[in-house]
Amino acid sequence: MIELQFFDSDAINAMTTVLSLRPDKMVIFYDPADVTKESIHRMIRTIVRHCPQMAITLITVDRLDIVGVENAFRETVEKLDRTEEIYCDITGGTEVMTACFLKCCRAYDLVPVCAKLSEGKIFNLNTGEAIEKIGALDLEEYLSAIGAEEQRGSRIVPKEADHDRILKTAEYVFDHVDTWYGLYGSLSRQVKRFGAKNAGKSYREFLFPRSEDVTYEGRRYHGAGKMLDVFREQGFLVEKEGMLAFPDEMSRDCLTTFGIWLELYVYILSKQYFDRSYLGFRIDWDDGDNESTIDNEIDVVAIKDSVPYFISCKMKTGSKVPSLSEMYEVAYLAYRFGGDNAKGIVATNATFEGMDTARTNSLYQRFKKLKVGRIEVNDLRSMPVREVFERALEMTRRRPSSN
Repeated sequence: MIELQFFDSDAINAMTTVLSLRPDKMVIFYDPADVTKESIHRMIRTIVRHCPQMAITLITVDRLDIVGVENAFRETVEKLDRTEEIYCDITGGTEVMTACFLKCCRAYDLVPVCAKLSEGKIFNLNTGEAIEKIGALDLEEYLSAIGAEEQRGSRIVPKEADHDRILKTAEYVFDHVDTWYGLYGSLSRQVKRFGAKNAGKSYREFLFPRSEDVTYEGRRYHGAGKMLDVFREQGFLVEKEGMLAFPDEMSRDCLTTFGIWLELYVYILSKQYFDRSYLGFRIDWDDGDNESTIDNEIDVVAIKDSVPYFISCKMKTGSKVPSLSEMYEVAYLAYRFGGDNAKGIVATNATFEGMDTARTNSLYQRFKKLKVGRIEVNDLRSMPVREVFERALEMTRRRPSSN
């Protein structure tokens, strides 16, 4: 079997069909103006790990030159052994590429195929029949293919034995988020000062007293003492020489990073629903495509039924809610590296329920129009986890109304 396809930086479309059909030979057409060689080679390395015997040929084209694309396609097909079954995958690519592929399929009696993730099947477009089930796309392989790298040292993945105490502590933090903001700010500032004055010393040597209240950014925050007691009871602080100290690196990070409790909470619960979930990944933009932008981090990356979900966690104080820019950020990130198949979700401790202001109504409508899913912590605490995630996923599939 031989497969022909056009690669336009959408790793899901590129890998879904080939890893399901597993042809003996693959020919990839791509436009170097849109796709870097490194991104092509990353995808090929991923495919070869699954199909080490597959022969792969790369052909460059100008996707805007319809005559050139057609000529390149015809020249390629005429060199192939047409006694073999030849599939033309039109799952990815532009309208020009699709038109050229379909025209040549008719001219050379080839089989046009298309993968539909929503149905989990690959279809023969000549007959409309399903020819193969889509194999599950492994999250590690997908992340490798798009140039994502784990944030080692930025987030420590908690052990399963720690999940319950993390969830309990996170819920306490959500209920006292303003106090947490003041305590986190005070502690993180003290830790930075300690590091600056004591170069080479371990974080374990940083000691601080229990205080009923803390001051941060000129404001006094009450309830810090009770929150410190909760952290100690749950094992995130220990007593040492009459003071408090961090027992380990994860505890230090948890008490000096404002949004980490939401990230951990969503990550742990996402493991109950998604096929796989990962905490803290950096997407290497410059290496992934030709756009000159800085690296972007995503809090939780998960996959279900071969569809990747980018979950951005937004911890908010008071009555604040996620902003439009935060919505656009995750929507763009999902599209850039997953195309139309990848989905963006915003998770937040804020609540929209009962907030009848023009601003929150506008944000809610924007969620729907961008097809960005929304997860609220209060829902995760009061509803079945599966139901909350399924509702968020449904928002990513819903098309905006005509009005």
